[in-house]
Formats: sequence, C-alpha cells, structure tokens
Amino acid sequence: MKNTGYVALVLAGGKGTRLSVLTREISKPAINFGGVHRLIDFTLSNCKHSNVGIVGIVTQYRSRNLADYIGCGSQWLPESRYARITTLPPQIRNGMSESYNGTAEAILKNADFIEQYNPTNILVLSADHVYKMNYAKMIRAHEQSGAVATIAAINVPLPEASRFGIMITDNNGRIIDFEEKPAFPKSRMASMGVYVFNWAALKKHLINTSTSSDSGIDIGKDIIPRMLRSRDRLSAYKFNGYWKDVGDIYSLWEANMELLSASPGINLHDDKWGIVSRNDRKLLRHKYHKTNEVRITNSFVAEGCIIKGSVSNSIVSDDVEIGQDATIIDSVIMPGARIGKGSLVLKTLVGPNVIVDDYTALGSVKPDGKYLDNCRGVSVVGSNANVYTQKNGRLASMAASKLVGCAV
Repeated sequence: MKNTGYVALVLAGGKGTRLSVLTREISKPAINFGGVHRLIDFTLSNCKHSNVGIVGIVTQYRSRNLADYIGCGSQWLPESRYARITTLPPQIRNGMSESYNGTAEAILKNADFIEQYNPTNILVLSADHVYKMNYAKMIRAHEQSGAVATIAAINVPLPEASRFGIMITDNNGRIIDFEEKPAFPKSRMASMGVYVFNWAALKKHLINTSTSSDSGIDIGKDIIPRMLRSRDRLSAYKFNGYWKDVGDIYSLWEANMELLSASPGINLHDDKWGIVSRNDRKLLRHKYHKTNEVRITNSFVAEGCIIKGSVSNSIVSDDVEIGQDATIIDSVIMPGARIGKGSLVLKTLVGPNVIVDDYTALGSVKPDGKYLDNCRGVSVVGSNANVYTQKNGRLASMAASKLVGCAV
C-alpha cells in the first residue's frame, strides 16, 4: 500500500487494577467519564481532529465491551475514504491466544497491521488519559528534530512524579536520561504516554529486545532506555495544556469534579475540538435549579434522567434515576444507576447499572447521616452491584463488600 506517513496505535489493553471494582467487568478505557463519555473518547477525538486516518486499537482485557462500544469507529474518523479504525485483540495461533505482555510487545505483535500501510512514523497513544492534543503538531516537531523517538512531556508535582516515566533533557530538548516510575525522581518532567517513533528504528529495537526477554517488553522500562544506550536521538515535546492520568479512584473522581469548577481545565463541548462519543445524549449544566421536589446545584445531568431528590456538585449520567428525597453530593453517578428514595450518596463513584436501596448511605457518612470529618477518601461501587439495607425507615450505612472500595 502507498506510504501513509504515519499510523496510530492506541494501547487499550490494560486491566486498570488501581481502579478497583470499576474495572471488574469492563476495561479501563471503557469507563464512563463526564456523564456521556468513555475515557477512550479523548484519544480517539484527538486522532479525529488531528486528521489521523489510520488507527489501530490494541485490546486485551475485557476487550469485547470496548469493541462493541467502538463499532466501526465512524464517529472518530476524519473525512477521508481511506480512514479506518481497527480493533486488534491478541491473535490466536495454533489454537492458543498470544496475549500481550507489555506495551512494546503489543506493538511488535501488530507489526503486520502497521506494515500494510508502510508508514515512516507511528504514533503510539494511551487510551485512558483526559486531555486535548493536536498530534499533527507533535509529528511535525518530531520530523523537524530528526529524532528517532519523540515523547510528549508535561511537568507534574514532584510528590506524584514516581507514578510516571521521568526524563531529563538538555537545552535543545534532547532527552539525556529517562527512568520509568523512579522511587526518587530526578525531575518533574513526566511522559504522557504519547509517542512518535520512526517505525524502522523502533522495529529494530523491538526485535532485538524481544530476543533477549521472555517476560514481555515495555516501552518505558525497556525500549526507551535501550534507545538511549544506543545513542539514538530522543526528543521531548513539551505540552502545556490540561492532561490528567486517571489511573486510580481518587484521580478519576477528581478529574470529574474538575469539570464542575468555575474554570475547568478542559471543555468537553468545544465547537472546535469537541470530545466525540457514541452516546447521543446531551449533558446539561445546572448552576441552580429548584422545583417542589428537585434541587440541582452546580451539576451536570444527562438528558433522560429522572431526578426526584437533590443533586449538588455532581455528575449524573444518562438513564439514571434518583429517588424522592435522595441526596447526591460530590459524586459521579454512571449510566443506568438507580438511587433509592431517602438515600445519601457522598463523594462516591457509583458504577453503571448499580441499584442502591432506599435509605442507604454511601460514602463518608455515619448511619445517622452525619459526615465523617476524618475520612477524605472516595468511595466506589462496581458496576451492576445491588446495595441493600434493612428497611427501617432510617438511613443505614452500607456494609463493605467485594463490590465496594475506597481510595484514601
């Protein structure tokens, strides 16, 4: 096939274990965000607006749910008859599935997909970050620098730096040192999990590394250090916009809550760079709304919800029912959830299709409905859970179970 310039691979196969019970039944990129979106919408929307026409989505854990959501992917394709999105689950050889052991191995095992387009460069992306980015600008910077690899970089608070790949650059933006999730970070410049690689050079390193490893290979742990040892030119592409790694319960809750601030870091409904979703429901902003039964304050509520209680500083997804006299505060209610009458939900992520019984308290609350001042954690209820309490007409705290977690 004619050289396409570049191909994008979206790595969407991780388990997302730090997201606790939310990823018990679905993969991390398929998690709901901001009322009407999924996490993968951000990366795919960036591809669309950056005019990336060839996209392969590497799936593995709970891949069917994500593949069903993406479908043919037409929503995220630029206007070109050559544009296409392809899901790439592990292949079956000799009757056995060849799982992906590491991000770099996932690329190597899809080399045949990449090479059918004969690209000069490939764009490697994570599927579970919240941000807007013009990949075309990064690719141009990569080509102008003459680098073998370019890594998108952002400064993070030093206490959080050990969660990321950390790099050090010279005055020209060339990477001179890189360490994956260091215990003692040498800088605050973190990898965003967005890469541009020269395909021929990357393939060489992938093959050489795979022959010396039988436990899987990873971009940050194996390939980037190998390139540095080989004295390949690696460049940092510094990004100054909003970017959020929602890798754990607290960061996912925090990113949702940031949408409700007076000056949110990211606008999901930007006419020029909107976040595309399969969901056709609109998300309505309520600064203050009050009737005889309902009070909604500083919240997003999707179309099609039934609200009979009060909602404050929260995000309510589509097809949610909130019963009479129920109170939702500082929480995210995902699609299809049912909150019983008289219940209290505080600082909690409620997964899809959860049923909460009447007069039930979720979050940092006592049985009498008072808040626990010394608990700063975020509670979470996994998808399809049924949360029941004894019907005694009073608010009752929910017992801990495998369907419920808390991030302190």
